[in-house]
Parts: sequence; structure tokens; C-alpha cells
Amino acid sequence: MDTADGRPGVPLQPRITVLSAGQGVPIQGAEVDVWHCDALGYYSGHLAHEPDRLPR
Repeated sequence: MDTADGRPGVPLQPRITVLSAGQGVPIQGAEVDVWHCDALGYYSGHLAHEPDRLPR
């Protein structure tokens, strides 16, 4: 999925392993949500909102 909205940046290719807290073994099928913004604080899909102000 391309979340860049046509803005410049460096591709992010995370490799994440979710481990159980008790035994430290990988949890198969775990889902992870990753939120990120650009260098100015804008999130993809929300470029109309200023990062330091709540939308009205």
C-alpha cells in the first residue's frame, strides 16, 4: 500500500516480530498497526489538517 500521497520520502520496510510476554516466542498471525507521519507531522490522508491543530 502506498501511503505517501505523492510526497517525498524514504521507503519504510519494517520487519516486526511479536513475541509473547511470558515465554518470548513468536505469536503467529499477530496484527500490528503502524502509524507514521512525514517530517512536518502530516499523516497520509490528512494533509488538509495542520499537525499542531485539531480539525474543527
